[in-house]
Amino acid sequence: MKRSENRILTTHTGSLPRPDDLLDMMRQKESGRPFDGEALANRARTAVTEAVHWQAECGVDVIGDGEQSKSGFATYQAERLSGFEALPPPPEGTQPQRPWREVAEFPEYYERYFKVAMFGAALAPPKSYVCRGPVKYTGHAALRADLDNLRDALEGQTYVEAFMSSANPANLANQRNEFYKTEEELLTALADAMREEYQAIIDAGFLIQMDDPAAATLWQGDQLRRSSASATPRRTLS
Repeated sequence: MKRSENRILTTHTGSLPRPDDLLDMMRQKESGRPFDGEALANRARTAVTEAVHWQAECGVDVIGDGEQSKSGFATYQAERLSGFEALPPPPEGTQPQRPWREVAEFPEYYERYFKVAMFGAALAPPKSYVCRGPVKYTGHAALRADLDNLRDALEGQTYVEAFMSSANPANLANQRNEFYKTEEELLTALADAMREEYQAIIDAGFLIQMDDPAAATLWQGDQLRRSSASATPRRTLS
C-alpha cells in the first residue's frame, strides 16, 4: 500500500452510484422476478469501466470498481458463502428491531431515515439469513468476474493503486446461528472462508478495502465495541 509521501493520495469509500439501467436489472433479480443474467453481467462490466474511467479522469489515485456488480452485502453473503438460508420476510409494514442507543435517542430522525433513505432506496426488501450448515466459500466465479472486470477497466488508465471491496467476517457473522456451537466458531468459519476471497484479491495485485459501515461505531456505539472486542478473528493471510 502506497503512502502519501510527496502529496496526499486520494481515494473513496468503495461504493459509487450505479447507472439507472443497471439498478433496474438488479431490482428484477433482487425481487425474484425474471431477469437476463447475461445482460446483467455485461452491464455490470461496462459500469465498472465507466466508474474506473470516471475516477481516473477526476484524478483519483487509488481506484476501485465502485462495487458496480454488488447489489448489497446480504445478497453477496448468500451468493458467495454456503451454509446460509434466507428467513421469511417480516409482515409487511414492520421494521427489523434495532436496539441501538442512537436510534432510541433520535427516533423522529431515524423513522424518516429508515423509511426514505435506507429501505426506501433499497433494491428489494431487507433480507435476513440463518446459518444452518457449514460455511464454505462458493463465490469463485463471481469473484473472478469482478477481478477481470476491474483489471480490464484499468488498462490504459493513470492511477497509483487499485482496490476491491470485500466483506468483513465480523459483519457477516451478524446473522442467526443454528449450526455452530458458538458464535466464535461461526466467526472462525467465516474468516477461513473469506480468506479465499482476500487472497485472490491480493494475488491479483489489488488492495483490499474491508467493507463494514459499522466499524466506526456510528451505528451501535458501546454495543458494537463490546461485540467486536470479543469477536475479532485471530487469522492472518500468511
